[in-house]
Amino acid sequence: MLPSVGVCGGGKRIRGKRVMLFTIDSFHWLLKEAEEYGNFDKVIFDECHLAASDDCCTKLTQIPGQPHMYGFSATQDMREDGKNYRCEGLFGPT
Repeated sequence: MLPSVGVCGGGKRIRGKRVMLFTIDSFHWLLKEAEEYGNFDKVIFDECHLAASDDCCTKLTQIPGQPHMYGFSATQDMREDGKNYRCEGLFGPT
């Protein structure tokens, strides 16, 4: 593990680093991390089609400081529930 990279997920909680990695299962820590350690400049979201869920989308819009957000997904049709527009609203074209 790189010394300046923190991780929340997979049973690990190394917090307060300049670069933070969150798994989707530990995503709820992102807002707490921002409150305790300051705003994020950028948020990079892999498998961003998951971000269109009600809970995840709400949390992403609550990140303080309005960071630049980038979303990536290899899932071509994205979502069957038609919430693709949320991904585009959060990240731009994916």
